Amino acid sequence: MSVALDELAQSGLQDDTRFSHAYVRYRSGSGYGPRRIAQELRQRGISDEVSSEAFAAQGCDWYEIARTVRMKKFRAMPVSLAERARQTRFVEYRGFDR
Repeated sequence: MSVALDELAQSGLQDDTRFSHAYVRYRSGSGYGPRRIAQELRQRGISDEVSSEAFAAQGCDWYEIARTVRMKKFRAMPVSLAERARQTRFVEYRGFDR
Protein backbone atom coordinates (compact mmCIF):
# COMPACT_ATOMS: atom_id res chain seq x y z
CA MET A 1 0.00 0.00 0.00
CA SER A 2 2.87 2.37 0.75
CA VAL A 3 4.17 1.87 -2.78
CA ALA A 4 0.79 2.86 -4.19
CA LEU A 5 0.68 5.99 -2.02
CA ASP A 6 4.23 6.91 -3.06
CA GLU A 7 3.27 6.57 -6.72
CA LEU A 8 0.17 8.73 -6.22
CA ALA A 9 2.21 11.38 -4.40
CA GLN A 10 4.83 11.44 -7.14
CA SER A 11 2.19 11.86 -9.80
CA GLY A 12 0.55 14.68 -7.81
CA LEU A 13 -2.73 12.86 -7.21
CA GLN A 14 -2.22 12.59 -3.44
CA ASP A 15 -1.04 15.65 -1.57
CA ASP A 16 -1.42 16.19 2.19
CA THR A 17 -1.20 19.97 1.81
CA ARG A 18 -3.99 20.14 -0.75
CA PHE A 19 -6.09 17.73 1.31
CA SER A 20 -5.64 19.73 4.52
CA HIS A 21 -6.59 23.01 2.78
CA ALA A 22 -9.75 21.44 1.39
CA TYR A 23 -10.56 19.76 4.70
CA VAL A 24 -10.22 22.98 6.72
CA ARG A 25 -12.41 24.80 4.20
CA TYR A 26 -15.04 22.02 4.26
CA ARG A 27 -15.21 21.57 8.05
CA SER A 28 -15.14 25.29 8.86
CA GLY A 29 -17.96 25.74 6.36
CA SER A 30 -19.86 23.04 8.24
CA GLY A 31 -19.52 25.00 11.48
CA TYR A 32 -16.60 23.29 13.18
CA GLY A 33 -13.83 25.10 15.03
CA PRO A 34 -10.05 24.97 14.76
CA ARG A 35 -9.47 22.64 17.72
CA ARG A 36 -11.78 19.97 16.38
CA ILE A 37 -10.53 20.29 12.80
CA ALA A 38 -6.88 20.07 13.94
CA GLN A 39 -7.68 16.94 15.92
CA GLU A 40 -9.41 15.34 12.93
CA LEU A 41 -6.44 16.16 10.70
CA ARG A 42 -4.07 14.55 13.23
CA GLN A 43 -6.26 11.44 13.23
CA ARG A 44 -5.89 11.32 9.45
CA GLY A 45 -2.10 11.47 9.68
CA ILE A 46 -1.60 15.11 8.72
CA SER A 47 1.28 16.78 10.56
CA ASP A 48 0.66 19.81 12.76
CA GLU A 49 2.94 21.82 10.49
CA VAL A 50 0.84 21.12 7.39
CA SER A 51 -2.44 21.72 9.22
CA SER A 52 -1.17 25.03 10.65
CA GLU A 53 -0.38 26.14 7.12
CA ALA A 54 -3.89 25.20 6.02
CA PHE A 55 -5.45 27.20 8.87
CA ALA A 56 -3.33 30.23 8.02
CA ALA A 57 -4.22 30.01 4.33
CA GLN A 58 -7.93 29.69 5.07
CA GLY A 59 -8.08 32.90 7.12
CA CYS A 60 -11.38 32.09 8.81
CA ASP A 61 -13.12 34.40 11.23
CA TRP A 62 -13.56 31.73 13.90
CA TYR A 63 -15.51 34.02 16.18
CA GLU A 64 -18.09 34.69 13.47
CA ILE A 65 -18.39 31.00 12.62
CA ALA A 66 -18.89 30.11 16.31
CA ARG A 67 -21.50 32.84 16.70
CA THR A 68 -23.37 31.70 13.60
CA VAL A 69 -23.37 28.06 14.71
CA ARG A 70 -24.59 28.97 18.19
CA MET A 71 -27.35 31.21 16.87
CA LYS A 72 -28.46 28.55 14.39
CA LYS A 73 -28.75 25.99 17.18
CA PHE A 74 -30.18 28.11 20.00
CA ARG A 75 -31.69 31.22 18.33
CA ALA A 76 -31.31 33.38 21.48
CA MET A 77 -28.76 34.51 24.01
CA PRO A 78 -28.77 32.50 27.24
CA VAL A 79 -30.92 33.92 30.02
CA SER A 80 -29.87 31.59 32.82
CA LEU A 81 -26.56 30.25 34.02
CA ALA A 82 -27.60 26.70 33.16
CA GLU A 83 -28.52 27.71 29.61
CA ARG A 84 -25.23 29.58 29.21
CA ALA A 85 -23.32 26.47 30.35
CA ARG A 86 -25.30 24.35 27.87
CA GLN A 87 -24.52 26.67 24.97
CA THR A 88 -20.86 26.90 25.99
CA ARG A 89 -20.56 23.10 26.04
CA PHE A 90 -22.07 22.94 22.57
CA VAL A 91 -19.65 25.51 21.15
CA GLU A 92 -16.68 23.81 22.82
CA TYR A 93 -17.79 20.42 21.45
CA ARG A 94 -17.74 21.96 17.98
CA GLY A 95 -14.07 22.86 18.53
CA PHE A 96 -14.15 26.53 19.45
CA ASP A 97 -12.49 28.22 22.41
CA ARG A 98 -14.57 30.13 24.89
